[in-house]
Amino acid sequence: LMQVPFVVPMTIGVGGGDCLTFRRCCSIGSIVGTWFGVAGDDGILLLEACFRMLSSRLLIKLLKLTFTFSVLLVLVLKLKRGRGSSSEYSTTANTHILLQPSQPPTFSEADGFTTATALTEQQSLVPLGSGGVGFAEGGEPPLSPSVDEIRRIIRDNNVHADVLNENLFGPVENVSFVIVVQVHRRLNYLRKLVESFEAAPFINRVLLIFSHDYYDVEMNEFVRSIRFCRVMQIFYPDNVQISPYKFPGQDPLDCARDIDKTQAQKEKCLNWDSPDRYGHYREASLTQIKHHWWWKINYVFDGIPRLKHYNDWVLLLEEDHYVSPDFLYTFDYIVRNRDNLCKHCQVITLGSYSQLNKQNSQPNALNVMLWFSSHHNMGMAVNRSTWNAIRSCGSNFCKYDDYNWDWSLLHVSRQCMNPPLSTIVVATPRRYSPQGSTVHGGFKCQHGRHSTERSEAATFSGKFFPQTLKPSISEIAGRIRWLGGQTGSPTLLEKYHRAKCLKFINF
Repeated sequence: LMQVPFVVPMTIGVGGGDCLTFRRCCSIGSIVGTWFGVAGDDGILLLEACFRMLSSRLLIKLLKLTFTFSVLLVLVLKLKRGRGSSSEYSTTANTHILLQPSQPPTFSEADGFTTATALTEQQSLVPLGSGGVGFAEGGEPPLSPSVDEIRRIIRDNNVHADVLNENLFGPVENVSFVIVVQVHRRLNYLRKLVESFEAAPFINRVLLIFSHDYYDVEMNEFVRSIRFCRVMQIFYPDNVQISPYKFPGQDPLDCARDIDKTQAQKEKCLNWDSPDRYGHYREASLTQIKHHWWWKINYVFDGIPRLKHYNDWVLLLEEDHYVSPDFLYTFDYIVRNRDNLCKHCQVITLGSYSQLNKQNSQPNALNVMLWFSSHHNMGMAVNRSTWNAIRSCGSNFCKYDDYNWDWSLLHVSRQCMNPPLSTIVVATPRRYSPQGSTVHGGFKCQHGRHSTERSEAATFSGKFFPQTLKPSISEIAGRIRWLGGQTGSPTLLEKYHRAKCLKFINF
């Protein structure tokens, strides 16, 4: 029994003065018991009294230890989660910095953007991928971030607009051209486009901006691995991914695309009273394309602080495009000689729907004509002067009832701009698109067709890089019959859609 004072305190974590008090108490109890002749059950009762004397103090100690252990456990778990994978990117200089505000930034999230003034509200800097949205340790598959995390990443990245590879090529203010690629989630196509970029001379003089409407970790890893030029990523803030079941996404109560208006009224679906001019109802995934296009061009010219004073040309491409080795050489030639080729042309077009034809190709020929949506919407470039004219007609663009950005732009050109848009077009395309890769043709990557396009382009390698280019056809004085919008267009009549579209003009 006398060993209990030595074993019990150690077992329950009592030490120091408490342990000594425990031992003294029991020793005194034994001595007193001997003095008074207490033995047997009375001795045990006396020892139990000693235990009760310390019970309250021991209980307090146990509660303190339990609380301390719980706090330490929570801190360890938070540190483990917050650390993420700092090895997502191998180069410290290319770490994408995100801003985590100590207080909400002073801007309206309904506007779809954050102005540069919000930067004054930012406090701490955290690498992209932290908070559990990067790559798993040990080479495991990438983790899928939550919708709330994606929304935060989109907001913070658009505020910061970090430029990668400036340590390799110098500050972004020194670039010759800006190329903007509208990206959804077709990584196989995007890889081919990036390969064609890398093969082009002078690509190191470019700022390459990828504008995403879908946050994908694998896509981000690929984009951030590019090392041949300056790179930037921006994210369309009103995408369907972060609002899949409510506007601007597809609400489960929305009317089906092809339902008759009378039947839609009987079923009382949400937008039964606003079909488009062709009797169809809105499809969120398609209307998003037009609004993404409008947001990105507004943001590039007017929303990125470091491009505020960039007045030169911005070339617009898409993820399923492919460019020739001399696309930058040709583009630069046209820009430098535009005053002689067509001084009043506001657009330069490097692509068309014309297929490559070796027999009839004219790599050094240019066409001058009125800009038309279905002919000149691929590989088109505008400068700030042209953009300012388009932006002044933003209301016409946003209110035009068609989900196609190019048909909406044609409406702007014909109904609002004076003179309408005219363009210099290369007779032999320097930008290609595999057949079947368009929105209307589906989204399946046709590797065979893509390889064929690349092979056909390679056969022209001896004719690329012409010493001079000159106009061979001029239709600038002609009139192209106005055809209106395309059939089958989902509605853009919703007031909220128009309001969001118009907000993008206010960067």
